[in-house]
Amino acid sequence: MTIQLTKDAFELLAEASKDNHGIVSRARTFGGMEIQTNGRSFAEMGNARSEARWDSALNELIDYGLVKDRGFKGEVFEVTHLGYQVVVHGLPAEEESGTDEHEAIGFLSIAGKDG
Repeated sequence: MTIQLTKDAFELLAEASKDNHGIVSRARTFGGMEIQTNGRSFAEMGNARSEARWDSALNELIDYGLVKDRGFKGEVFEVTHLGYQVVVHGLPAEEESGTDEHEAIGFLSIAGKDG
């Protein structure tokens, strides 16, 4: 399995891995969206661009199975075993290469059930 993450997604995952319970929360209100983990807020509530940026990062983690929904509303997520593996092994192309936070920072191959 090859995982390609943006800097934002890796940053969110790394922070979530430091949380005692490995929890990421996403709260949507009329005032906007907030994404939090380990006592840190990521999306600037009421700032559509910031909300879209961090919502996209969280969706990357969900799509790769690095976090899983702990409920049924898409509000509370937990880091998976694979998610912790990605943080421990890191992504080899993390060095600065002039890319912005939305570009992929690297690939990581994890041996799993499918190879």
